[in-house]
Amino acid sequence: MKFFALMPAGLCALGTLSGVFAQNSEAIISDLNRVTQLSAELRVTVQATTFLNATAAAPRIVNGLQNIVATVTRAVADTHASSGSSSRDVITGRAQMKRAITHEACEAIVTALLDFVRVHQALLSVIIGKHGVLSPIGFATPIRLALVAIEKGVDTFAIDIIEAIPCDKTRANQGLDSLDVTLERSIEAYS
Repeated sequence: MKFFALMPAGLCALGTLSGVFAQNSEAIISDLNRVTQLSAELRVTVQATTFLNATAAAPRIVNGLQNIVATVTRAVADTHASSGSSSRDVITGRAQMKRAITHEACEAIVTALLDFVRVHQALLSVIIGKHGVLSPIGFATPIRLALVAIEKGVDTFAIDIIEAIPCDKTRANQGLDSLDVTLERSIEAYS
């Protein structure tokens, strides 16, 4: 008897949870799009860097990379906050999120992730190409350190996303693997 009395409250709570997870998928997409936009904007700055303007452009490039690091770090914190606070809560939260993410939302997340991979790889390729311009003026180390921080943050964020989504894990993992190769090449270039 008590079960039926509590059923409306339980259904209301489930409806609320579903809304929270919908917000979480929207937040994931928003975070990915924000980092993608930062990468695209920084690519323009790096692309325009020449021997003539390198001393002025290099600090902007390092600041842009650090901005990407900060944004990815906040995105990871958002993902962990929505999953729970303890490691057990995180695992339980991811499982609940995976069940709550609709197929449509999952496809949108994977599309945003793969767009980020494509745009960020383009940025990294330009950064690799500008090594000869940026390294001689003393910016190899700051750029390398920022790239290492980006690699760690992006890996954590992408793995959290891939673990939370119920679809297209293979494509998402292939995108992450491809990005990791490009990140490693860019870090090597500035080592």
